[in-house]
Amino acid sequence: MNFAFEADANTVRIEGPVKTIALMPWAERGFCSKCGSGVFYRVTAEGPMKGLLKLSAGLFPDATGLPVGIEFYADERPAAFDLSHDHKTMTRAEVEALFSDNEETRR
Repeated sequence: MNFAFEADANTVRIEGPVKTIALMPWAERGFCSKCGSGVFYRVTAEGPMKGLLKLSAGLFPDATGLPVGIEFYADERPAAFDLSHDHKTMTRAEVEALFSDNEETRR
């Protein structure tokens, strides 16, 4: 599970030993090649969300009090994490349908 903040990719400069890996057909993750910490998640698939950038909350020394906007893979959230705030949630099936190449699975 990773908490992240959305950013305009045109306003962010990422420096350091960052590597990327395409874990899904529609997105890539950036991580520190020295320690393995997650740095970002970026949508690479064509469409209205292409370029969407989510920066790991752990990058910021004081990220307390910022609102949760959307929770991806909410059905896989560990029971110990209480995210009972008023925010949008998406299950694995909903996320995969959103980015699917198959038009019949998009909703």
